[in-house]
Amino acid sequence: MITKIGEELTKALKGFRMALDDYARCRKNNNVGEFLDEAGLSDSHWGVYGVSDWVLLESPFMVSQRAIEAQNLLESCKETLMSLVDEAARMDLADLKSKESNEKGGDKKESKFYELRFVIPKMVYAYQALSLDRGTMAQALKIQNDLLSCQSESDGSWPLVREMPGPGSPIATAMVLRALKDHQGECSEEIRKGMTFLERAHANLDSIQTLFVLNTILHLSGVPGINSALGQGYSGLRDLSKRETRRCVKGIYSELHKDVFFLANPVNVDFTDLRGPRFFRLPSDLVVLEALILLSGPSSLHLVHTRQGSKVLRKVFGILERNKFREDTSGHRASVGTFVFVGDILRLVQDRVSDTHWIPETLWGQIKGWFTYGRVLPIDLAILAMFGLATFGCWRLESRWAPFDYATGVFVGAVATLLVDIASRFSIQL
Repeated sequence: MITKIGEELTKALKGFRMALDDYARCRKNNNVGEFLDEAGLSDSHWGVYGVSDWVLLESPFMVSQRAIEAQNLLESCKETLMSLVDEAARMDLADLKSKESNEKGGDKKESKFYELRFVIPKMVYAYQALSLDRGTMAQALKIQNDLLSCQSESDGSWPLVREMPGPGSPIATAMVLRALKDHQGECSEEIRKGMTFLERAHANLDSIQTLFVLNTILHLSGVPGINSALGQGYSGLRDLSKRETRRCVKGIYSELHKDVFFLANPVNVDFTDLRGPRFFRLPSDLVVLEALILLSGPSSLHLVHTRQGSKVLRKVFGILERNKFREDTSGHRASVGTFVFVGDILRLVQDRVSDTHWIPETLWGQIKGWFTYGRVLPIDLAILAMFGLATFGCWRLESRWAPFDYATGVFVGAVATLLVDIASRFSIQL
């Protein structure tokens, strides 16, 4: 029996909602920290990263079924973030830098002000969270103005840290562009410059970071307003990004054949600010799944139906079946940022899933997947062709050296093996 992605998605969304409510009931602090597992629940630490991403987690999912504790935690995180942004906006940039440099931050409030004015990834998370609600849009615009002022005039890039010397970061630029995607009307020129930078800069990164940047280009080049801003270069940029994304996915799966743990660990993006070394993580397997969804097109999931795609999607569904946050898809601690990425994946699937699991589409996805992953034909199809030719040869020769009955039996067995394999490839649950 073929399992429908839509059915699994519904279960996953319910599990997500229950996990959010469970965390809110058990959390003793009015704000959220970096981790959502049991150890994170008891940790009183919180910061810009946690409160921003909690708002992002909460806002889109099954709002009507939200528990009162989850609603209270959401409102608390919003109020905290709004207050921090308002206070940070009133502070002089030079004073913030001086205090951060002299006191080395820590968990002091001034350090959070510094992060909201200087650390681009945290500014992005806060901006995305506050731009979801009209009631917090004033604070979102304050961050937007800061973000736009951080863009390099020379190449259109963003740094990971404001006013830090050195070239712009493709990862930071991709993060900012994703955040600005739904508000492109006020900043179309900045988006156009950023997209042009990403087109040039993505080749100098490792494979997962490259794929994250290419996914960003695919995301944005599908937005009508951004298409207009790109002008005549739109179709060429989108076609180029599709070709490069397929090539990148193919290279990743080639590495995976050599090292089965290639996607098991997230990729760290390291940088340094006045506090010292920092990093954030890109979930490798989720970045690959995002690419497969985007390559399938705006209304299809045919590449996700393949074994490679469904394997990661099963992991996403599996971590949400527990109704608690315990670990992510790679077995690491459940961080709030990774589950924001999980939520983004679920929305992409939800936008494309249909009521029926259409077998021709799935078969087309499997065939296309063979080429995408660098596997022109699966081994069982090659074996089938070999035994088919042998059976035909036995029938034509009709001699004692060509036992037709035996060859026919082997050929039928190969057909049966192929049918079983195809059935398993169609299924979400193998």
